[in-house]
Amino acid sequence: MFPDMRAKDYLFPVLLSALVIPGAGQFYNKDKTKGLILLSLFVLVILGFMVSLSVSLAQMLPPGGVVAPEQLQGLAQELMDNHGTFIRTFWYLVLAIWGYSVIDAYLGARDLAKAGRKPPSVDEPPSI
Repeated sequence: MFPDMRAKDYLFPVLLSALVIPGAGQFYNKDKTKGLILLSLFVLVILGFMVSLSVSLAQMLPPGGVVAPEQLQGLAQELMDNHGTFIRTFWYLVLAIWGYSVIDAYLGARDLAKAGRKPPSVDEPPSI
């Protein structure tokens, strides 16, 4: 590690991207463009998944849309049978975006240290 960088200077952006939302670590590292791209991509993937799955589920519902509790397991199984590949692909895509965001947050903090700059410390209030 670089002498003027503490472990938490590297760790904080990584934790932001890992535990809060993809792109948060990039915002912390002052890489706003990449943070916005990752955040937007993540939100679009989530929204696309929700809309697509909602439409598919709506097509499987009986007329009137009322489902008895004992029918829920059958609907869930039918959804997995018909759209299992789509659901798995969605999870792989989410994990890829999230993983990239975490690794890039670390690399961004490291690059800031190499350039002699550092992201704001956890102990310091952010500058406006």
